[in-house]
Amino acid sequence: MHKVFYASGFLYHPPTQQILLQQLENSQETSLMLFRGKGHHKETPAMVLQRVLEKILQVRIPLQHVYPIYDYADSEIEGNHFITYAVVKDTMQKKLSRNPAVKWVAFKQIPKLKLSEQTKQDIIVGQRVINLANRLSEEKIQATQ
Repeated sequence: MHKVFYASGFLYHPPTQQILLQQLENSQETSLMLFRGKGHHKETPAMVLQRVLEKILQVRIPLQHVYPIYDYADSEIEGNHFITYAVVKDTMQKKLSRNPAVKWVAFKQIPKLKLSEQTKQDIIVGQRVINLANRLSEEKIQATQ
């Protein structure tokens, strides 16, 4: 039997250290959220994010550019919820900037934004994972010099 899971995530642009969030508008306010999708049979969380981004943004992110952040048991879905991020290059960042359904934001803006507490938590943990990956990469480069 296939276990239910969801995967959520954001796009990350390293030069600007900004993330791309989905912008949802209703009659009262505009809110931001992670891109999210339900996992299908034999899909990985990275594949779910790839599929969701392709459907919403009409862009294909290579799986090798999608990274895990963490996962947790989600009592609402009675399954796991996986948080991921995908790294994008300058050309894609510029292309996506023209899309009114999304918004690029800096990590330092997150506390000021209207986001659910879970989304804030997911982004904060994501920032820590990205910062760690950057430090490890820098250390690796320094070690080879």
